[in-house]
Amino acid sequence: KLIGEEQQEKNLIKFMAQDRSILLHGETGSGKTTMITNLCRKINSNEMEELKGCRCLLYGDKSNLKDFSRKLLFHKLFRLGKPLIIMVDEIAFSNEDDLMTISVAWDNKKIKSIVYVQISDTPKYDKLWRRIGEFKVRMRLISEMEIYEMLKVRQGELPIFHDDALRYISYNCNNSPTAALQRCSWMADELSDGKKPVTLPQVKEFYQKNFKSEAEKKEKLPAPIIEE
Repeated sequence: KLIGEEQQEKNLIKFMAQDRSILLHGETGSGKTTMITNLCRKINSNEMEELKGCRCLLYGDKSNLKDFSRKLLFHKLFRLGKPLIIMVDEIAFSNEDDLMTISVAWDNKKIKSIVYVQISDTPKYDKLWRRIGEFKVRMRLISEMEIYEMLKVRQGELPIFHDDALRYISYNCNNSPTAALQRCSWMADELSDGKKPVTLPQVKEFYQKNFKSEAEKKEKLPAPIIEE
């Protein structure tokens, strides 16, 4: 769950229900990918009354968009009858021809809605501008209290950190949801023994060891996570 981004989610759902072509944008780590991943899952499991009966296809930055035409043909040939919603993450790294194939399908009413995702509020390709128009949703960086609430939700019923330790982390990192989660993951890997919650003194000692200044507490991100 993305705490503090409820209005952004409502706007996206409203625009998709209106058959719009939409740009979702925001700074790195503001939760764009988390937002569309959650929405795609909810749409495909029929959890949204406004989009009930729809089918969502999500293309990440490593996906091959050329596969879209085949999937669209498959959908039509077998008369699956479900309106299609397409979400494309990181369009700045996508091929223009592939993006236009999807855009033309929306123009021709072969799909219901498109959500394009990128950092900038200006679509990378000029041809997308008129299709998107005013239908843009901007993710925001959330407040320290919202980060604290988000981390509490993520911990669930088996807390990894004591509450005062979690509050300290929330007030000593930048306002990016992704960065806050990465920082917690970094500390959990270093400090947690899996038996008892990490304490405030442990967290403070960790900060003293890894961050040389107050500014670094807010800005320095953990070591990159290496994907297997």
